[in-house]
Amino acid sequence: MAYPTFSHPGVPFTVEFDTGVLSPMTIELETNQSFQLSDDQAGVYVYTYAVPMEVWTLPFADVPTADRDLMVAFFGHAAVHWQENTFTFTDELSQDHTMQLLDSRIQFQHAAAGLWSWALRLWRRG
Repeated sequence: MAYPTFSHPGVPFTVEFDTGVLSPMTIELETNQSFQLSDDQAGVYVYTYAVPMEVWTLPFADVPTADRDLMVAFFGHAAVHWQENTFTFTDELSQDHTMQLLDSRIQFQHAAAGLWSWALRLWRRG
């Protein structure tokens, strides 16, 4: 079983987590819809703007500060630039997935001395 990794050809380093990734990750389908009342208030219109998004939530727990900082540097690199561009996520089965960071905020919880926990929401793009 391989360790999960984040990579991009424009980033000069790869982020590999050998500790701290919890399984199973959660995979959800989210729709991009809006709702609007009809002019006579008698009905509701539902507009779907795209096919459902496949959203993966990856939980991390007890990750050392150096690994957390490397992940932040990866997403902050100009080639990825947080939510702007896609990257490759390689799962524990060595399968590559084209992903994009979904949230504009990563909320880190200080778990213990030098250890951190958080969850990433990723949009599977291909």
